[in-house]
Amino acid sequence: MLLIVIKSFVEYAGQNSPKRLAVLALHLCILAHVRYEGWALLVAAAAVLFAFRLIRRSQVQGYGLLYSFIPIFLLPRYWQAVAKARDAEQPLSASLFSVRHFIENFREYLRLVLHPLEVGGAHSPLLIILGVLGLVWVVTSLVDNVRCKKLSALDVKYVAFITALFGLEMVIAFSYAWGKSLHPASVRLFIWLDTFIALNAAWFLTVLGRRLAVPFILLRRRSAAPVTLLSCFTLFAIHVPAASEGRFVNALILTRQAAQTWDFFAKLGTKNILIMTDRPGLFTIMDYGSLDISSAMASRDPLNELSRHLYKDLYLVQEVDLNTHKPLPAFDVWTDVALVTDLEFQNTDSTSIRIAHVKR
Repeated sequence: MLLIVIKSFVEYAGQNSPKRLAVLALHLCILAHVRYEGWALLVAAAAVLFAFRLIRRSQVQGYGLLYSFIPIFLLPRYWQAVAKARDAEQPLSASLFSVRHFIENFREYLRLVLHPLEVGGAHSPLLIILGVLGLVWVVTSLVDNVRCKKLSALDVKYVAFITALFGLEMVIAFSYAWGKSLHPASVRLFIWLDTFIALNAAWFLTVLGRRLAVPFILLRRRSAAPVTLLSCFTLFAIHVPAASEGRFVNALILTRQAAQTWDFFAKLGTKNILIMTDRPGLFTIMDYGSLDISSAMASRDPLNELSRHLYKDLYLVQEVDLNTHKPLPAFDVWTDVALVTDLEFQNTDSTSIRIAHVKR
């Protein structure tokens, strides 16, 4: 979606027209809904448009009705970001963003380049190296053009818009508490970065091919294609084995855990139960009553409610150590309560998942 917004901006900046501004506005509204940080990217894009005076009264004529609906288009984002700020699923009051998170997460990402031939991870270290070289090449070219005064006003607008969007996205993604680029559950947050790196790497290999042009008999001249295509094919061949085996996808243990537990509870034939787990959202979406198991550390209310027959059974989904066969500290609750194990399956190399109900 970022690329679509950039394309719309390039078209509008190149030739101002009410229609192109309306298309850009709609694309920005869609971007605001793609992810939680979308509204921040929308604000940054609007700031660039106003800074370069690209929005004039004449450019909004004929589309007044569309612009009057923009607040309605953005109302869901307001509801999620402000109206539900104190909701458990939208904890904006918590310290989710910090400089410390940015330093730790960004350092973790950069450490990938220390193992350039590693192909089984979430990101390609070799591609990152090539992407960084391509970015350095682009920045160097821009600086040279500025010194020689070859950079046009339109080029400055392009650079400012792209830098604002990608720069802000990088700050937000890496400063997020869960902005861990190597974790299976959060790697999806960095698809935009992988795309950006890939485009820069492609640019670098293209320019490198021009510098290392070789004679091509069929064309009867020197060509950049052999070096560029051979480099691309090599990169593809290196990563195909890991991609075909799905090594990284197989690390998504939460998917397996959810599938197994959903299957177990579905076979019970009733939803009049309460499930205590570390991820209650996985069960509330399936119409089960569920609470965070950490709340059982300080409260026995679920047990009291069970005794009053508020629900038929009370289940605990616990993570268990394979060596000790005991629940991990975060799951070891109500040790004085008798539990009956219904299902246990291994989920990682050191833990298993145990589903047990309170014995009555």
